[in-house]
Order: sequence, then C-alpha cells, then structure tokens
Amino acid sequence: MCNCIGEMNKLLAEHNGQIVETMNLRTGQGYPVIKVEKVNSRSRKSPPLAIPTFCPFCGTKYERE
Repeated sequence: MCNCIGEMNKLLAEHNGQIVETMNLRTGQGYPVIKVEKVNSRSRKSPPLAIPTFCPFCGTKYERE
C-alpha cells in the first residue's frame, strides 16, 4: 500500500490545501474522491460513486478486502 495521499497532503499543506478522501469503514482504507456530477438535473437519480482501484499518483493497485 502506498502513502501517496499522505505525501501529497504534506505538499499541499504548504499551499493551504488537502486531497478530499472517502474512507472504507470495513478496512479503514482511504481513497481520493473523484467528483461525479449529475448530467440531467431533472432526474432524481443520484450519480454513481467513482472509487479508484489504482493510486492516481503512483499507479499502485489498491488491495481488495
């Protein structure tokens, strides 16, 4: 498991920023949030979640439960 999100947050802290994460409550694994917007605002259906399977910074595959 990589520590890219932690390392990126250290760099971003110098510029008053941080990566938004979502947490898997079963494993405690954090994932970067990929924002998905509705295309049709009239639809009541929520957009799907986009959870990466690879680290977007180093390409390491996230381990499954």
